[in-house]
Amino acid sequence: MATNGIKEIKVSNTNYLIEPTLYTTIKQTSAATTFTADLANFELFTGVTVAVKFGVTNNGSATLNINGTGAKAIYYEGAAIAASKLKAQHTYVFTYNGA
Repeated sequence: MATNGIKEIKVSNTNYLIEPTLYTTIKQTSAATTFTADLANFELFTGVTVAVKFGVTNNGSATLNINGTGAKAIYYEGAAIAASKLKAQHTYVFTYNGA
């Protein structure tokens, strides 16, 4: 099974609707490694996919916690995501692998 990954959704002046992906934004205002978000009707299960827009850049390996379901490590290309890979004002798609 593949690890969690990120894929940037190119968003400039155009909005893309991705269904049935859930969408939320990160509320942090300073660089972080632990990101939290609220998302109505979100349930954590293997295979759930969510699009997240970051307001800040990560400053180290990062975790994502949606609706208090617990901080889940973010992986990219099979390893913990490196600093500055999650850019401010960019949207990324995450799929939970159950780990």
